[in-house]
Amino acid sequence: MNRNHLFAVSAAVLTLVCPPVSAGESSELVPLKLYRSLNRLETLTAASLKSVHEGAGDYEFVRTEGYMFSTQKPGTLPLKLYWSAERQDHFLSALPQGERDAKTANYELIGIQGYVFAAAQPGTVPLKQYWGGHSDNLIIATKQGERDAATGGYQFGRLDGYVVRDPEAILGERTIDYVPIIAQRRGITSPEIILNEDDRATTPISFKPPVEITIVAKTDSTNLRLAYAADSV
Repeated sequence: MNRNHLFAVSAAVLTLVCPPVSAGESSELVPLKLYRSLNRLETLTAASLKSVHEGAGDYEFVRTEGYMFSTQKPGTLPLKLYWSAERQDHFLSALPQGERDAKTANYELIGIQGYVFAAAQPGTVPLKQYWGGHSDNLIIATKQGERDAATGGYQFGRLDGYVVRDPEAILGERTIDYVPIIAQRRGITSPEIILNEDDRATTPISFKPPVEITIVAKTDSTNLRLAYAADSV
């Protein structure tokens, strides 16, 4: 038999080290994909093969290296794709130095693939430029990409911006002063909620870690347990 102890939740303060990208922002993220030529020792990193010139039909998809914005955001740089018909090589860069290198080597600008962060942000990973001895360059952002670069004899060149790790990555830093607590069984929503011993309280908002949670509550019970659980990670 349940006893009615007073357990009144008066506030819940969540300090989000990295809150989720808003629905609007996440919908603007596009993948940065790595392709490999079937006939030549050449790699291509781009938003899609459709964004590349017509002669790029002999490439196969390898993996997604990260995500970038389809429109420019504060703190981002355009990620530009270049092509050299002489070298039969693509070159991708977001840096002014990369643009100068492309012009010096007579690469032709194909277009902007997306927008990447100029500096590291929570939820991002560095976009790394590697140089190959066979006139190929490789730009990657994954651990597997780094292993492939080492195996293929590529040498690290420089960082070329930062991409979002995954489309649900969490960016920025914010403190939410109040998050409503819902008594799941009763469906009560109010600033203060009275719970029975076996009732559960949940928030209507989902977060990816790391999240610091502070609950302000009062109780007349000496046998009080506070815990949290995640239904998915």
